[in-house]
Amino acid sequence: MVFADDWERRQYNETTHTRVDTVSEAVAVARSAPAPMVKAPNEGPRKPRLSIATGDESSDADAGTLAVTWSSARGDDASPAVRWWREDPPGVRTSDVVVTKATTYTYERDDLCGAPANASGYRDPGNIHRAALTGIDRATTRFVVYELIDSFGGLYPPAGEPRLRARVPPPAGAHLEDGIWKEKENKKDSSRPVAVAMFADMGRGTDDDSVTWNEYGSPAFNTSNALTNAAGNMDIDAAFLFGDISYATVSFF
Repeated sequence: MVFADDWERRQYNETTHTRVDTVSEAVAVARSAPAPMVKAPNEGPRKPRLSIATGDESSDADAGTLAVTWSSARGDDASPAVRWWREDPPGVRTSDVVVTKATTYTYERDDLCGAPANASGYRDPGNIHRAALTGIDRATTRFVVYELIDSFGGLYPPAGEPRLRARVPPPAGAHLEDGIWKEKENKKDSSRPVAVAMFADMGRGTDDDSVTWNEYGSPAFNTSNALTNAAGNMDIDAAFLFGDISYATVSFF
């Protein structure tokens, strides 16, 4: 739906640098056909995320073990798995290729506590797969490279694209000595700080701000570039994006 006659009736406050609505509602001037959200039938592996197992009752791996979680529209009959190997910093493979089968689970509408989560807000999450990368010595392994596969021909990333490469986090409180992460005798005395990037509200737009709402400020290209450089230089150990991940805004001229 496209609205009009709203922006022109909003008053800009020079003190607060915001705009205040002076009309109760915008005027709808155009409407598209309904755009339903449809799950792609039998879609293969997507949306990988890497984590460290906590070792609690909800985990299928010991504490400190790397695990890969991803989603698909395929069930356990597709034998979802992660294919992975170790690499050194220059990108040379340092181990054999390992295939680790995943466990599969999901949640249904009835598993949620109430509306709107199990009503208008419910979206079928598909199947969620998880595989623990066991046998990794975090003191000596610097990187793992992996891809998602299944017996139905699923492959992510697609053929021709680079495989997924992740830096292996060293043991907590370790310091680097002769290329090996070694733990301190006194674990409370850690010589290695942990760097975490935390960011939110990445209001991004075009270089000339032509399609970004004024009250959102300038697009966050500098922040994006800084985070990319920090990750590429391995200056950060983890990144947390609080949201939002997008802004559904556009200007019409």
